[in-house]
Amino acid sequence: MAILLWTRCWTCSLPLETEIVFKGHQLVTIVHRNELTHPQLHSIEHILLFWPTLSEGDLDICLSLRKANTVPITLICQRIGPEDASVLALQEIEIVENLVSVHVPSMRLAENREPEAVVPLAGQSPNPNRSIQLIHSTRTVKVGNKEVELSRREFGLFQFLYERSGKIIDREELIHSIWDGAAADSNVYITIQKLRQKIEENPRFPKYIVTKKGGGYMLHNQ
Repeated sequence: MAILLWTRCWTCSLPLETEIVFKGHQLVTIVHRNELTHPQLHSIEHILLFWPTLSEGDLDICLSLRKANTVPITLICQRIGPEDASVLALQEIEIVENLVSVHVPSMRLAENREPEAVVPLAGQSPNPNRSIQLIHSTRTVKVGNKEVELSRREFGLFQFLYERSGKIIDREELIHSIWDGAAADSNVYITIQKLRQKIEENPRFPKYIVTKKGGGYMLHNQ
């Protein structure tokens, strides 16, 4: 099954992402509305909205998604008002008010996939010749023949850069996506340094996670 996950808290949704991949599903993850133009969206069979807190206008976004898609849609949040819940229910949008233990029966298929599956870049096939590979099931990164275990925060940040390899990602976008907006530039800097210590051969002269002019970062993975 091809699943679209729109998350507003990257680290909070990591357990769900891990389970989806482990169960053998194809996963496309986005963090912004403008990413809904992703080339793989035409084949999506289930939409998951992982939105811990709901903001003004989110109900309209849900309704517009339903209008544009006939596939199942599930909203995962901490709480929702009864009136909004009724509106979504009428549009057959499932609501799950539990961020920790999400159960979406339609996602569950036979467990016939190897747990060490490597997650490719969005829109690409797995390439064993890439310098770095991401292993979702064990929350590790494979650099050459070496596997490096990462913390949950490190893994979330690295995965965000990994899925956007070759693109410059500024600190503001990282803070919004990885820390849900509740962090400072220093949090990004420290986490990047920890990643370099674990992944780079020489952290002082990084080969993979590079700093770009203007305060952004980019992952080289060729």
